[in-house]
Amino acid sequence: MTHNLTKGNIYRNILLFSLPIIVGLIIQQLYNLVDSVIVGHFIGEDGIAAIGTTAAINFLIVALGTGTTGGFAIVIAQKFGARDYPGVKKSVGNAITLAIILCAILTVVALSSTRNLLNLLNVPDDIFAWSYDYITWIYIGIFSIVGYNLITSILRALGNSVTPLIFLAIASGINVGLDILFVGVFTMGVGGAALATVISQTLSGIGSYIYAFIRYPILRVTFKELILEKKEAMHQLANGLPMGLQFSIISIGIVAIQSVINSFAVPNDNSIITAFATSARIESIIIIPFWGLGAAMSAYMGQNFGARNQEGIVKGLKIAKHLAFGLAVLCAAILMPLGPLMVNLFIKEPSVNLMMYSRLYFWMIPPFYISVGLILIYRNTLQGLGDSTFALIGGILELVLRVAVAYGLAPVIGYYAVFLSNPITWTITAAFFIWRYHFLIKDKIKKQYFLEPILTSL
Repeated sequence: MTHNLTKGNIYRNILLFSLPIIVGLIIQQLYNLVDSVIVGHFIGEDGIAAIGTTAAINFLIVALGTGTTGGFAIVIAQKFGARDYPGVKKSVGNAITLAIILCAILTVVALSSTRNLLNLLNVPDDIFAWSYDYITWIYIGIFSIVGYNLITSILRALGNSVTPLIFLAIASGINVGLDILFVGVFTMGVGGAALATVISQTLSGIGSYIYAFIRYPILRVTFKELILEKKEAMHQLANGLPMGLQFSIISIGIVAIQSVINSFAVPNDNSIITAFATSARIESIIIIPFWGLGAAMSAYMGQNFGARNQEGIVKGLKIAKHLAFGLAVLCAAILMPLGPLMVNLFIKEPSVNLMMYSRLYFWMIPPFYISVGLILIYRNTLQGLGDSTFALIGGILELVLRVAVAYGLAPVIGYYAVFLSNPITWTITAAFFIWRYHFLIKDKIKKQYFLEPILTSL
């Protein structure tokens, strides 16, 4: 099943295409949440802290791979929108080869630098071994994680957001079962939770590739398409690497934040680490619609750009912004009063300090969710239009702001600097992306300087 996103009702296209992505992301976050619940109940607060403190370096490495392959899929979406089916097949083959090379490099780099990265994060000694065990298994599974992301991105580029949801639901069920088996029965610790995630994503990825090969003749690549073609490979890397690098650059800022958070931990009290890890996990579920909408805009803009449908681009962005404003109000209304209460789902007997930090998190950050929505919409719009360079610049801006706020204000206002770093960073970055689109891209579209003139001016 493919879906032409260049024709029909724009609101319906965006909404129906994004809904399966949103549901899939919810399922994914729910089984991540189950990881934390199982670890919290069988191991305790320190188990959650061990996983939480690796989140930044997990994102640092893995996001480079998943972000880059997501950029490859934008090229595929543009060619599919232009009805260049031989070009789609060539792009898919080259994307697979490039992904294999990228995964090999990332795996070697990640496994050889794990201990140094954890030291950089100031991970407390009492949870260091658990953190090392967890992230090592994740890095071993880079091929599975990135490979699964590539095939789901390709299917979405063709307008199919339902099939990835089905395979993700299957993987989630497997993951939960393996979590209970490895952590609860075999007492494998946090490493067992990571191994369960890798195995479930491997099985889901294999199933997705088999389905794609059987269902879509256009995706049945041969050895000929797998051989890298210089022009095609450079085109994909020009779109993919900036997209992957922007996520890794953002994650460097997250690493900096995690380091500041860890610095406020005291011997035998990792409550601030656990509070941030738990609150962020809860938040990640509630704000999923923003990520789903952003992912939908990438495929939507890619297809409409390839089809030279400027009306669809302008109207699609307007509709997405309206949806984002509504979602921001709803998410804040849920988390500000209920977020602290949800912490009890993770921790049997949360400490007083843990609950204090959790309340601060949910009172100070949710009011700025509209900035998150605008960042994801405009960034994915620019990527779909081929403006990957400015998407990368936006990532660099996020890094600079996040580090500057956290490290600059921490000596003055203490741990409050950590709570303020995201709101300040989100607001300024959103303004940057809006400026880029409205004063450079939209102006060119209105003047009919469409497609090639836009590309050559970026």
